[in-house]
Amino acid sequence: MERHGRKAVFLCRLVLGIRSLISIPTGFVRMPLTPFLLYTALGTGVWAALLAYAGRLLGEHYAQVQTYLGPVAYLVLGVLAALWMIRVVKRKTSGAATGEEPAE
Repeated sequence: MERHGRKAVFLCRLVLGIRSLISIPTGFVRMPLTPFLLYTALGTGVWAALLAYAGRLLGEHYAQVQTYLGPVAYLVLGVLAALWMIRVVKRKTSGAATGEEPAE
């Protein structure tokens, strides 16, 4: 978070389910408020623009798209959660193999 915090805030504002959770790790690392607000505004603005554009393109066919959008969003969220869990397990395993205490 300390290394890629600004990019993380921006990108996570674009991801359903994570956009509200990114604030927690930024608070843990005490990210300064000004860059946090800037990248939050930029990410949220891009997300809102994408939604508005999609709404304009979809128009009256939105009900059809909604049947596919929900499952796809859950699939993306599941993949992200799995990748995060793999990373955590690898980190703990590598710490155990070297005899070091894993970082919390």
